[in-house]
Amino acid sequence: LTFHSFSFKLLLGYFGLLGKKAHEKFIPNEFYNVKESVQKALLRGLLESDGYIIAEKRKNRRGGRGGRKVIGYCTASLRLAQNLVYMFRQLGIFPSVARQWPKPHQYRGKTIKPNYEKNDVCVSTREQILATRDIWQNHKDAGKLTDWLASANSRGNWNKPIIPISADCVGLNVTAIEKMDCPDKFVYDLSVAANQNF
Repeated sequence: LTFHSFSFKLLLGYFGLLGKKAHEKFIPNEFYNVKESVQKALLRGLLESDGYIIAEKRKNRRGGRGGRKVIGYCTASLRLAQNLVYMFRQLGIFPSVARQWPKPHQYRGKTIKPNYEKNDVCVSTREQILATRDIWQNHKDAGKLTDWLASANSRGNWNKPIIPISADCVGLNVTAIEKMDCPDKFVYDLSVAANQNF
C-alpha cells in the first residue's frame, strides 16, 4: 500500500515518526495535552489498525458462560505500549499489560522468528469496556462485544475495584503482600521536582 501525501510526510517528520519501524513507534507528547475527543480518535485509529477485540464464549466449570472479553493493542514497541497505558490513564481507564515472545511460525516453507517481544495492552473489565465504547464501537469485531454486553447472562472479569480519591488519582485494592529478603534497609523515593512524579 502506497500513500502519497506531502503534508502527512511533513507531519510525521515534525512528530519524529518518519521512517520509524514497528518496534520504534510511539505517541508524540503533544497528544497528552489535546482534547479528550482527539485522544479517543487516536486510540480508535490504533485499535482499528493494530488492535483486536476478543469476546470468547466458553463454559466454565460451574456451567456458566465465561471466556475472555477484551479490547487490546498489540505492538512490538515497548514505548508505544507505555504511551497507550499513560493515555488510557488520562481517560480514567486502567489497562493491563502483558509482554511475551511470540512463537516462531512458518511462512512459505521458512521459519520466521520474532526479533522483539510482543506487548499487549488490554482493557478487560465491564465498567472500563463500557467506558471505552466510543473507541471500539466501529471496530470490525465490535458486534461480538456488543452482543456479549447485551446478554443477560454476561459474566467474566467484570469489576476492578477502584476507589476515587481526586480528579486525577484513584486507589486500587491490594491483592497480595509478600515479604522479601533484601540486603538494603532503606527505601528511596526518586521524584521529579515539577510534578512530583515518582
